[in-house]
Amino acid sequence: MIRRHLIEHGFDKNYTCWDLHGETREPQVDSQTFVSDTNHEENDSNDDNYRNNLDEMLQDAERNVDEKNVKKLQQLFVEAEKALYNGCKKFTKLSFVVKLLDLKAKNNWSDKSFTTLLELLHEAFPEDNELPVSTYQAKKLTCPMGLEVQRIHACPNDCILYRKAYKDLHECPVCMESRYKHKNLTELDSDVTKNGPPAKLLWYLPIIPRLKKLYANPKDAKNLRWHAEERKKMGK
Repeated sequence: MIRRHLIEHGFDKNYTCWDLHGETREPQVDSQTFVSDTNHEENDSNDDNYRNNLDEMLQDAERNVDEKNVKKLQQLFVEAEKALYNGCKKFTKLSFVVKLLDLKAKNNWSDKSFTTLLELLHEAFPEDNELPVSTYQAKKLTCPMGLEVQRIHACPNDCILYRKAYKDLHECPVCMESRYKHKNLTELDSDVTKNGPPAKLLWYLPIIPRLKKLYANPKDAKNLRWHAEERKKMGK
């Protein structure tokens, strides 16, 4: 290994092999060939893992689809087969966007910087390319079904949520702040949804649909059950 390391960095002249200390004599290897082959093997392995992950994502979506989302799922499979641009054989539209979103997550890119990158790539690629031009479009492409969301109005000072006993109020009973963004409200409609945008909005993801999606993947379901089924019970 020491000799191979020296060969890679061009210091292979007059090297003494320490065969009495466990080192084996290796045939001289061309550094460029060795490094190139190693990188090629690593890239092939990464590509295989990436394709497998994409296939798993599609399978998870197929297991968890309901009737109202069948068309969206069918479109997702279409995007998974559509070439990124005419003549592109390495990436499909979906696979390339997923790869970019993976880089975004790993490197903590902001939505704004990611949109700028998409716009540049869209301009650089051939004119018939299928690349989205915004972060919103990219996420919408990869998650067409999404999770069920409940939007609940909230006090701008976080005193209350406008639900149950408070759902028809126009101002917070604790701090008296308006429920809406408008500063001067002359007349309020009894239907609270018609009085303009809320000052603050809570996005709530109901637990049951979330659990259904988590348990749709057999591997994730096994991990989620581990604590109850496989954890060693020490009696403590």
